Amino acid sequence: MKLQDLWDIYQSYTKEMTKQLRYLSVAGIAICWAFRAQDAFNTSGQLDLPTLVAFAMLMFIVFFLLDITQYFTGALLHRFWIFKVEEYKYQNNECQNDECTKPRWLDYPAYTLFLLKTATALIAFSLVARYFYTLL
Repeated sequence: MKLQDLWDIYQSYTKEMTKQLRYLSVAGIAICWAFRAQDAFNTSGQLDLPTLVAFAMLMFIVFFLLDITQYFTGALLHRFWIFKVEEYKYQNNECQNDECTKPRWLDYPAYTLFLLKTATALIAFSLVARYFYTLL
């Protein structure tokens, strides 16, 4: 098996994991909304959620923010690096050579955000499960 094949498998796993976490997080927010108090808004007009449910909902929102940030960061870093490589190749008359090796550090921020958003979703679901357990 070639190294590129392994990277393709890795990419398909992370892509599918992100897709499934998005679906589950939307469902998690719906579950949190279902756990709201019978009269969802108190007399002052503020949303009245149990503490664990409110924290879970907050974690789901953080998940979506990290999800967007992961792709935004990856896109920006790749864009700047590609421009830098193109400029270097142009200055050294290597415009015909399209081959270049991508440095590993270029993926570190996006990978870190991937791990953080996965952990955030897991924490959110554990909070929902804990609240559900208290209802039993």
